[in-house]
Amino acid sequence: MIRTSGGRRSTLSGPKSYGYRVDTAALERAREHRALLDSMARLHARHRELYDEAMRAREAYGDKVSPITAVASFETARASLDQIRAAERELSQRVAREQTQLQQQTTLVTRSLAASVTLPSAQAVEDIATVLGSHPQAAAPEAPEVARSDVARVLARLDSRSLEDLENVRRAAATALSAHGSRAALALESLRVAVIAANEREAAHSRARERLEQLEAELDGLDPSICLAARAALSSAHNRDLDAQALKDLAGVVERATAVAHEAEERRYVAGQLERAFADLGYDVSRGFATAIVDSGYVDVAKDEDAWAGYAVRVRLPSDGERVGFNVVRGEAWRPDQAAHDVEMESAFCEEVPQIQLSLAGIELEARRLAAPGEVPLQVIDLPTPNSRRPASREQERQL
Repeated sequence: MIRTSGGRRSTLSGPKSYGYRVDTAALERAREHRALLDSMARLHARHRELYDEAMRAREAYGDKVSPITAVASFETARASLDQIRAAERELSQRVAREQTQLQQQTTLVTRSLAASVTLPSAQAVEDIATVLGSHPQAAAPEAPEVARSDVARVLARLDSRSLEDLENVRRAAATALSAHGSRAALALESLRVAVIAANEREAAHSRARERLEQLEAELDGLDPSICLAARAALSSAHNRDLDAQALKDLAGVVERATAVAHEAEERRYVAGQLERAFADLGYDVSRGFATAIVDSGYVDVAKDEDAWAGYAVRVRLPSDGERVGFNVVRGEAWRPDQAAHDVEMESAFCEEVPQIQLSLAGIELEARRLAAPGEVPLQVIDLPTPNSRRPASREQERQL
């Protein structure tokens, strides 16, 4: 039997109240499976992004960029934890390897396209214009004051893969090649500045992506409903230029979501252990014990025995602190020996408390209040009891 609502709620603290501390190692073991599945989902999504990026690069640059093949599906439902762990590690290594290869190949192509403007061939300029969607520019002077080799050395340092950066650098290179007199040195320096700026943007973008992936990994294995807003914020951030403050703000969002999720996870773990402990002692915990106690902060359980008719144990797990408590409750009753019978039921439950404590795996209880049986009147709730009709008063008997 489970009861979470109805009846009168007393302010009595009950005979048994404990603070608790959960062994984080136990939670981490329970979380690992979920975290691995979340990580694999993220890696599959990242691999699809790389696949699409490689396809676009091949459309623009041809065979200079290698294709990325699709990942074979992996059935996790029947896989062991070790198998999932190995599959996640293999997929992670593959994504990292293909990402590095794609970056290196597209960077080389970008450098080659940028450097082609230093060649005397007008066809080379026309080729790059086709890729960029711009108009061909006139060939550089036959005898520029800025040596083509100097321009080529600067362009060889270009790391950015952005077509926008490539366009800017290519124009700066063309300007340097056509500069004369006092403007030649300034034009070459402007080219260096353009390359440095492009590289800094590329590096900042890479750092931001790496940081976003780290933050996403921190949410792996946690309650998706609690982390939904944080994941949405991280997802939208991939499409923006992020400065240090923006990344710091996102880290704060993740930190707050993680704290809430960890607290909820800990309460669910304690609720699950309590459910198991009471079930082992013969209490009817039904199927909704853990959910009910997490949602309501308490739940009433009883044994399907005649001795427990009209009585239950209220198991408390308040949401405002790391506390757990137990107290015997009963329905309305007017036995001649009611007080003595209440003490008897409390005593019977008190004998079971040590077994409950031993059954709470990974949870350390610290006693805060231990009232003796009979020290506190039983809390009376709306609980069906046998023979619970109030005896007739003398006035009622005369009327009968």
